[in-house]
Amino acid sequence: IGDNVKFARENKEEYNELGASVTLGLVFHAPLFGFFTVAEEKYDASDIVIPRISKLVFYGLSLVAAMSTYWILSKALGRGLGGLQGAKYYTTGWLDHVLLILYVFVGIFLCLFYKFCAKAFGAVADKVPAILRETIGGLAIGLFAMLLPLLLFSGEEQIDYVMENFGNYAPMYMIAIALLKIVLTALSIKFGFKGGHFFPVIFRKCQKLSYGI
Repeated sequence: IGDNVKFARENKEEYNELGASVTLGLVFHAPLFGFFTVAEEKYDASDIVIPRISKLVFYGLSLVAAMSTYWILSKALGRGLGGLQGAKYYTTGWLDHVLLILYVFVGIFLCLFYKFCAKAFGAVADKVPAILRETIGGLAIGLFAMLLPLLLFSGEEQIDYVMENFGNYAPMYMIAIALLKIVLTALSIKFGFKGGHFFPVIFRKCQKLSYGI
């Protein structure tokens, strides 16, 4: 018992990271999240750490336990976590699986586009006084929010609405939302608004908005 307590105390940071990875992977419906996060970590050889293979095993066991608990509670309480629930309206075919290859490259492009926007806004923000910078950022966010309310918030509820009413939106409109969402995210972070990368100010939901156009 003493050895186990000592081992747990020496590796509490690693256990906390595993717990956070499992939680985020479950909440955001991305079970592989933790595997990649753990595999990319680099440690000083002098640190006392759990071996990498063991961490992967521990993450797998923790993920199974978390998913099992989630499934049991969902069955018992009659509901589950929010997010991407709109997928229940559709069935997938072979073409959907083929298009996943295209979506990978689209995701890479969007990542590079975000890095470009972040670099550009960062260069501008460094040359503008804080009050003026935040004023400009607030006006830009407010203007875009009035024109395209779907740009706001985390997207969990909005994706359900879009999946149910996608026939009301032109393809170019949806592409514009995807690109402008990235622009607003980079602007919000680089112009000093609260929330950081995880929940910048445009993701904070204060009230229901109408998504009609």
